[in-house]
Amino acid sequence: MIRSHNSELLEVYGNFVNRVFGLVHKYWQSKIMYYCVDGDSVFNLNETREELDKLMREIKLQEYINKVIDLVGTMNKYINETHIWSICKDNHPEDTRSIMDQYQIIGILLESLYIISHFIYPIIPDVVEKVFEFLGTCRISISELTWGNLQPQILSKQKVALFEFIDKDAYENCKMKNFK
Repeated sequence: MIRSHNSELLEVYGNFVNRVFGLVHKYWQSKIMYYCVDGDSVFNLNETREELDKLMREIKLQEYINKVIDLVGTMNKYINETHIWSICKDNHPEDTRSIMDQYQIIGILLESLYIISHFIYPIIPDVVEKVFEFLGTCRISISELTWGNLQPQILSKQKVALFEFIDKDAYENCKMKNFK
């Protein structure tokens, strides 16, 4: 449980949330701009929704979690492969991608964060509610999800602590005191 909480959730989902919010804050002054986004080139929303729905109906919770974590890994890889930071920095004149490319990439990242958060909600609802609050939006039915859910707005500039690390030694000490 401790390893799963700290490693998978924090290092994968938490890392993705922080990377996306960090990019938006640093390069777009915390603004969600209007954009036309279709992220199916990164992951197919309908196929993913159907796969996850089937796993949930079959009560294959570990497989469901693994599939969502893989999806987050896909998006972290997308950040690395697009080199979004090089489009946004003035010190990379060799990068000829346009401002519209920036909006498309950040749009896919924000939308995928919103979508993935819906998939993670059944597992860690309190954490995901913080992400929805930060995005200035509400959760909708998973069946209603599409690419293009978010509206133009300015995001909060406050950092959100999604998780607390569980200190393994403190946990063991507490367990020993309570079970003596």
